[in-house]
Amino acid sequence: MPNSFPEIKYGFNFECTLCGDCCVGDQEVLLNWYDLYNMAQFLSYEHTGQLFTEQWIELVQDETQKVWRPKIRFKEKPFKFCPFLTNELDERNELKGYCQMHPRRKPLVCALAPVGCRYDAQTHNTQFLLVPPTEDCPGMNRPKFNLLNDYLTGFEKALHFQAVFFEALERLKQHGLSAAQFREHLYSFGVASSFEQILATLIENLNQRFQINLTAEFPTEKV
Repeated sequence: MPNSFPEIKYGFNFECTLCGDCCVGDQEVLLNWYDLYNMAQFLSYEHTGQLFTEQWIELVQDETQKVWRPKIRFKEKPFKFCPFLTNELDERNELKGYCQMHPRRKPLVCALAPVGCRYDAQTHNTQFLLVPPTEDCPGMNRPKFNLLNDYLTGFEKALHFQAVFFEALERLKQHGLSAAQFREHLYSFGVASSFEQILATLIENLNQRFQINLTAEFPTEKV
């Protein structure tokens, strides 16, 4: 994530207008382990591998970190848009955009917008940045003021899971793994168990194969 976005110290102005602009065009919805788990469960899949084979997601390489991340594969016709976007007319006959996975299975990056997360590999904490969902996001001009701590309430577990995921990427970036290796070792797992159990197995397998000494109890910034 670029360094130009300001860190949120206390709070910010924002109120979503359901315009749907952040769900179309060249937006990138990058996912973490917990997002893959939630998406597979939403689609009633037994394994995250089906997200790849059914072309819901694809891998892209982070140009800075040189690691491979899963992202939602947008549909291309009649224009580029998230496959989980639903457009409906409200009671005032205005077009609104809704996420089919909202609220329980929605990707964290979407659920937190406009709050972005940057993992600090030095402090092992997550920094929270103000990242407008789009350049002209109308929600950024709304007078509603959000306290950061209140805004993040309910996301504590998801933020912890994401911090562990970011730490795994940080420790693996020196291994020069291919996209296929990332898909096999990081992004392919069954979803029948609780995510806590799945995470423990993922970490155990990564530690055994790559000796990265990762733990699920990795400290994160308190929110």
